[in-house]
Amino acid sequence: MHQQISKKIVFYLFLFILLGTVNNFKFSKIYKFKINEIKVYGLNNVQNSKISNQLDFLKFDNLLFLDKIVIDEIINSNNFVEKYFVFKRYPQTLEIKILKAKNIANVVKDNNFFFIGSNGKLIESNKPDKNIPFVFGNFDNKNFLTFKKEIEISKLKYSQIEKIFYFNSNRWDIKMKNGVLIKLPNLKTVQALDLASKFILDKKFLEVSTIDLRIENQVIVNNE
Repeated sequence: MHQQISKKIVFYLFLFILLGTVNNFKFSKIYKFKINEIKVYGLNNVQNSKISNQLDFLKFDNLLFLDKIVIDEIINSNNFVEKYFVFKRYPQTLEIKILKAKNIANVVKDNNFFFIGSNGKLIESNKPDKNIPFVFGNFDNKNFLTFKKEIEISKLKYSQIEKIFYFNSNRWDIKMKNGVLIKLPNLKTVQALDLASKFILDKKFLEVSTIDLRIENQVIVNNE
């Protein structure tokens, strides 16, 4: 009887030591993955540093158990970010590659200059970029991105546009760098843009100042 009790005590003692050793081993392994370096790249030095500082609170967190939702909120709070990629460099480094949004248009809000980014967000600016058009009107940025895609599908070149005007009737006008104003309809925008492109390229219409395509199956051309 005493011998059986002794064997049980020895067995449980062995099991306790074994489990304790395994848990300590796991703990030590997990502890090795504490973040001590955060690298952000893909932007300019100022922007990289800004995001790196925003994520500095992650230091000493475990690389295995990152809160992806918090990271996403912080990075996407920067309007110049198009997308990003997170890399865990074990044992203790977190790397984040940022792809910057492209500036696709100038806009003025509350007397301040902004760029419309390719991500649909407003990016602060000290001055406009002469290589991209100005956009005017009370438009939604997502609607503008849709309109820009229609331009890119058409035969008209976005790089040749100087100004874009939005109207509350959900209609757009375009002023080209050569001075031609194109008035577009609400629907069938791509077809209208293709038609306008033919007029602009046709040497017989070099003096044209306005191409009005607002009425279906009708083109009104003005010379001024």
